[in-house]
Amino acid sequence: LAYDDFAEDAVGDFPGKWTTNASGDIMTVNNFPGKWLNISKQGFYIPQFITSLPDNFTIEYDLLFLPPSNAEGPNTAVAGFQVINAPGGKANFDYGPDRGYFELDPYMNNVNIASYTKNGEKILSNEFKAAGVDRTKLFNYHIAIWRQQGRLRVYLNETKLVDAPSLLSAGVKYNAIRFSTGLNNDGSTWLISNFKYASGLPDTRHKLMAEGKFSTTGILFDVNSAIIKASSYGTLKDIAAVLKENAGISVKIVGHTDSDGDNAANLDLSKKRAE
Repeated sequence: LAYDDFAEDAVGDFPGKWTTNASGDIMTVNNFPGKWLNISKQGFYIPQFITSLPDNFTIEYDLLFLPPSNAEGPNTAVAGFQVINAPGGKANFDYGPDRGYFELDPYMNNVNIASYTKNGEKILSNEFKAAGVDRTKLFNYHIAIWRQQGRLRVYLNETKLVDAPSLLSAGVKYNAIRFSTGLNNDGSTWLISNFKYASGLPDTRHKLMAEGKFSTTGILFDVNSAIIKASSYGTLKDIAAVLKENAGISVKIVGHTDSDGDNAANLDLSKKRAE
């Protein structure tokens, strides 16, 4: 639905599709390709192109931390990510009393996860040890957040950090996201890039168990071949998990080809792909 790698923005400028109540600029970093948005100042950083969030969505971004001279100082900044309930669908620069939200904060050597109702009551919070998160050293993470209604999964690189069925409040309509950075007196630098927002895949478990069928275009093959592409791994793993959890069900698997070529050869290839 949206992607921003800041390629259209000039180095030194604040990106045109975002807004902030602090300041920030586009940078380049040695050994890390592309352009990066510096979100190190205390305040909020908001992509203005998101004004609604469906029940199923994914958000991904790269987070780069450049260490400070004193990581043990009293005011070490945290670059947090928040999924929020914003009046009118537009995120602003305060928390507000009527605001439900989920947040993810890399802090010192941990990653904090928390979510709150519209009344500010905490739904769930926890600290997770994450390999490589060390405020004395440079670290770079690809972060992915996957929502399926109340269920939320959080991935750091390929590691699933959180998979909570009720992490989001059922009474909150989440419709905006923002990054926030706390008071930064330690000289640390937080950068983001390759921000991607997409509609999520259907809930495989629900589709298969409740509707009795599940169709996907996420399982791909080499041309004229029954060899499955590596990019299909995520979809296959998701389906396999449902089948393992529901060992008593029987399924029929149907494979397809395109209409090019001989019908008999295509039928044979379809069967091999199903197998």
